[in-house]
Amino acid sequence: MTQKLNHAIIIRLHYPPSDLLFTWRLAFFREFVLPRLLFQTNSDFEIWVICHPEHANLMTKIHPKIHVCPFPHFPKNSGFSKSNYNEMMPHFDIQTSLDSDDLVSQDYVEKIKQEVSLSLDKPLVLSFQPYKLALITMKKYRMWERYYEFGRCSMFYSLYLPKTEIYECIYNFDHSFITDYYKNIVHVPEGYCDMVIHGGNWMTDLKPHLEEVL
Repeated sequence: MTQKLNHAIIIRLHYPPSDLLFTWRLAFFREFVLPRLLFQTNSDFEIWVICHPEHANLMTKIHPKIHVCPFPHFPKNSGFSKSNYNEMMPHFDIQTSLDSDDLVSQDYVEKIKQEVSLSLDKPLVLSFQPYKLALITMKKYRMWERYYEFGRCSMFYSLYLPKTEIYECIYNFDHSFITDYYKNIVHVPEGYCDMVIHGGNWMTDLKPHLEEVL
């Protein structure tokens, strides 16, 4: 009998009420990110959004599949600890982190389930190699950074923990260093996700001399 695994895609839309970036992020999430999740070929997962308590009612009204975890503190605040994340929402066998401004393919969840089914007896980190997608031109680029070459995990990642393991929320780890804690990592090639480049994402840019348009 196939083992039944519960799975959550966890998205942080965690902005103070006064932050104007929340309006743009919310609009992009509703128009582009959420539809990709609602039309997955494998719908056996939950959507959890971590947000400020003042945004909780707004998030729950967007779609009935969305579960909200209102959380007033931010990691940079002195009152935050790893235990907060472990206690703030139900525990899941598979946790998938997704930024509120990034896109996944229709078979993203199906690929996660397939890879996890091959390694049920030990913890597993899935690292998806993304393309870069320039929102203005809608052109895709092959990233210069190859995560498997550095033994690191991309920002598109999932964590599977058997019930025999001590539970940790996926957000207790920075994606770049989660492989320092879990050594069983599977690198999935391009085609399943896009890192979106836009005016409000100052951390992501193009490197024309290193990244080629597809």
